[in-house]
Amino acid sequence: MKHSLQRRVTVAFTLLSAVLGGVLALLVYVAVENYEDETYPERMAADFEWLTDLVSSGRPVDLSPGREHWAGAAIPAEFSRLGPGYHSVENAGSSRHVMVGDIAGERHLLVYDDVEFENLERKMTLWLGLGWAASICFALWLATLTSNRVIQPVRDLARAVSEERMPSDLPMLSAKDEIGELARALATREEALQKFLERERLFTADVSHELRTPLTVILGAAEVVKLRASQSGDRPSQDAAERILRTAREAGSIVAAFLLLSRPPDRNLAPQLALLPLLERDIEQQRIGLGTKPVKLELRIEATPIVHGAPELVSATIGNLVRNACQYTTEGFVTVVLKPDRVIVEDSGPGLSLSLQKELLSSRMLSVQEAAHGSGRGLSIAYRIAEHLGWQVVHEQTASGGTRFTVSFARG
Repeated sequence: MKHSLQRRVTVAFTLLSAVLGGVLALLVYVAVENYEDETYPERMAADFEWLTDLVSSGRPVDLSPGREHWAGAAIPAEFSRLGPGYHSVENAGSSRHVMVGDIAGERHLLVYDDVEFENLERKMTLWLGLGWAASICFALWLATLTSNRVIQPVRDLARAVSEERMPSDLPMLSAKDEIGELARALATREEALQKFLERERLFTADVSHELRTPLTVILGAAEVVKLRASQSGDRPSQDAAERILRTAREAGSIVAAFLLLSRPPDRNLAPQLALLPLLERDIEQQRIGLGTKPVKLELRIEATPIVHGAPELVSATIGNLVRNACQYTTEGFVTVVLKPDRVIVEDSGPGLSLSLQKELLSSRMLSVQEAAHGSGRGLSIAYRIAEHLGWQVVHEQTASGGTRFTVSFARG
């Protein structure tokens, strides 16, 4: 929330108020200074005319405190060189206003001390500063209150989207402002995504369901061929039938996995499953498939964890990684390590292409170009099923150039 929209609105509103308040205070201060510079010359010129009338008529000059009158030789030395007219004299940190003129051929000075005005000016500056600070505090309070009310509809909309409400239940749909426009755009997008996901789910379920019948026929026919070959002693036919059976069973498991993958994940109802027997079965199938290829397939058991998940999905996730490693490793090793909270599949094969590595690091899904060539399709399936199970698959490139996949899971 450091850079939340509400904080940005509050800061912007407060800064705007601070700048406007500062400009207003500065204008008042400048106006007061200009008032002083423009008012004193006019005021003292009028007072000097009054002084001239008093002196010419011989009446005594009676001035209020802070006002002084000097004439002739009594004029202080600091003012003796001033010419006729108005002067502002700075002396010992204080400002004095002086009007110089001649009355009946004699030099006269009218001096006004500026202490009173300076005190007033200091008080005004203090009050301006306090008022500016108070205006900032008030603006901050008002901005917080206002921004909260302004941002609340956005929060309500975000909460509704995170709660996966139906598009028609989103708030602010009828609003005429920008938030209403955003709500309607989100509702339209959400509805389109729901329709797309429903079509994809139905397609996957239908395809998986339709493939079951031919796979059942293939399994039955392969069982008959294997039995007859065993009875007649035809070893080649028996091996071929065994390969057909093994491949058909794998295809059946994949079809079942896709059927489960088309349904929403419900990890609370997932059965507990011992991972070791399933892993041993998959590795044994891959070991048979390696044949005479110079690849050492090894299983290291450091723990026997229990996980939550359907056997078809678990087998499809780890089995695809093991199958990919065995398929692309022409010589060397494929090592599977079973740990308490993860399974590691490492090989000495050629590794993954840079483009496929980028795909795995970003979206975990294959691009159209990769999918068209079938490169890494098993990896894409493994990532999708792992996400469905709530697991995490991490890819690393080994120092020898091979690959290492780590499947992390929550133990049952």
